[in-house]
Amino acid sequence: MTLRQTLLLLLVFHASLATTAEFGEPFPPPAPASPEPKNCPAKCGEIDIPYPFGVGAGCSLSGRFVLTCNEMTSPPTLLTGTVKVASITLETAQMVVNTYLTYSCDVPTSNTTINHTSTDMALNVVTPFLLSPSENASLTPNLTQVSVEWENRGGRSPVAENLCQYAFVATKGWYSFRKNDLIGNMTFANRLGSGPVVPVVLDWAVRDGTCPPTLEGNGKEIVPNGAACVSSESYCVNASHGAPGYFCNCSKGYTDIDECALRRSPNSTMYKNIYPCRGGTCHDTEGTIGAIALLFVLVIFLHMERENRKLRDRFNRNGGSFLKSAGIEIFTKDKLGRITNKYSCIIGKGAFGKVYKGTTDTGVIVAVKRSIIVNEDRQKDFANEITVQSKISHPNLVRLVGCCLETEVPMLVYEFVPRGSLQDVLHGNNHPLPLETRLDIAISSSEGLDYMHLQSQMVLHGDVKSGNILIDDSFTPKVSDFGTSRLMCIDKDHTNWVVGDSSYIDPVYMKTGLLTAKSDVYSFGIVLLELVTRKKARYGEKRSLPMDYVKASKDGTARQLFDEEVSSNVEENMECLEDVGKIAVQCLEEDVNNRPTMGEVRKELEKCKTQWLRSQGRANEVIP
Repeated sequence: MTLRQTLLLLLVFHASLATTAEFGEPFPPPAPASPEPKNCPAKCGEIDIPYPFGVGAGCSLSGRFVLTCNEMTSPPTLLTGTVKVASITLETAQMVVNTYLTYSCDVPTSNTTINHTSTDMALNVVTPFLLSPSENASLTPNLTQVSVEWENRGGRSPVAENLCQYAFVATKGWYSFRKNDLIGNMTFANRLGSGPVVPVVLDWAVRDGTCPPTLEGNGKEIVPNGAACVSSESYCVNASHGAPGYFCNCSKGYTDIDECALRRSPNSTMYKNIYPCRGGTCHDTEGTIGAIALLFVLVIFLHMERENRKLRDRFNRNGGSFLKSAGIEIFTKDKLGRITNKYSCIIGKGAFGKVYKGTTDTGVIVAVKRSIIVNEDRQKDFANEITVQSKISHPNLVRLVGCCLETEVPMLVYEFVPRGSLQDVLHGNNHPLPLETRLDIAISSSEGLDYMHLQSQMVLHGDVKSGNILIDDSFTPKVSDFGTSRLMCIDKDHTNWVVGDSSYIDPVYMKTGLLTAKSDVYSFGIVLLELVTRKKARYGEKRSLPMDYVKASKDGTARQLFDEEVSSNVEENMECLEDVGKIAVQCLEEDVNNRPTMGEVRKELEKCKTQWLRSQGRANEVIP
């Protein structure tokens, strides 16, 4: 049997002017808005129930938004009137409902017609709902009637017998045409299954006027009675069609995302790309990346805050506030890292730590001392020591430029002295060193130490040695390394703390633990012996220079120890070297009361140079 010209089917889908029981009777205007109620069901089965909708008394904005949850089914079924609700979306103000398929089937053997045309729905103008013209196929805004017709107009080839005709309104993209749907009895209906299976998108709104106006300038809403957007993190959106109405959206940054629900929405194709499903779990690719980025930034921030707190604690513990008020230049840890090029150039190291070469932003070359010595007792006096050092100004003392207090052990920044230490000059590179230069180094070094001892707050070095006397390009000496020095008040005659080279340390201090100005004198006596002999304080196979020289001086064989570069059997030089040796022996006296002061050492050395200049016929250059 073929489809003939006589068949005409007219199905009417009413859209907005009639009233049926499917969406209930019209409701009175809503009461003024109130905050979202508590203790109301948030879900019916797997379907979320967002406010303004609700199940139960007092759970919705008004009676228009009341839903029913039928818990007799499995899973529970959410209904608006008698229509099954599939999902509700706040952001787009849409509801997806499932409707029945409309069909009419002829049964030739019994001359009967089977009809199922119960999906005619009426949406009253006072209900929140209208058919969505943007999400449903081939519908226009403010729809009042839909007609679907089949008609054979002749002149066409017949098709195989088809006993059923179907009509439905559905979301865009829901139905894909299949030829088999037109062949056989109930083929299409059977493929869909029983029950409401055709998805339809409804636009909903609070149909109680448009959004409130805003105050000019500040943009705050004037909220009249009945306005539902009461949250300060939301804004009002006017309904795009139908009776005047509005809905609420979250402000930017306050929107939550249910990725799995969006995958089931009418725009599922787009959302499935954004929120892929792996292992049965929905993943927010954009949100995941954003969350990871946010977490990374948070971790970095917390780490930086922790490090900054540690830097502040160290700064305060090392007397930062006091030093800052005293006008001391304070370097940050980061700035010292830049100055030293990440501590890449080491110019000295020893038991105390390391010294690095660096260049400030103004081009000044400096030496940065990074100590590894930690002494809790000394740390308490550190700020006072730095303050005193910063006020000491003498051409034969290395100048303190500033300090860094953000490290566990404070770092000191000194002026850079290019030739290195006297130890390097004497024992390292065998640089020619005339007698006059050696005398000048001895005199100038003693001047610097004497200046320290004469301060109102006596400053003891505690580690005088050739390695701590630096030499500049003009061979001017500068006494350095006050990291081991101790402040002494004028009424204090000793201290029980010192760190120094054991080859130079006063044996009296080693016995008593008392460090005095005469301890520096003893150590300087060994430096004088290094200048005249060019031998190390401990040389050969554990030989002691001070012990050997004192013995040779008593035996009258001291001349055999003099450096041949400056002695050369020249009598005037020999006599000068012997005089310097005698001063050194006095400095090495075991009884500290028999040792000269540093000022007396300086005067005796000046006499030696004066006599030597006269022997060279240079009386006009005599030191005044």
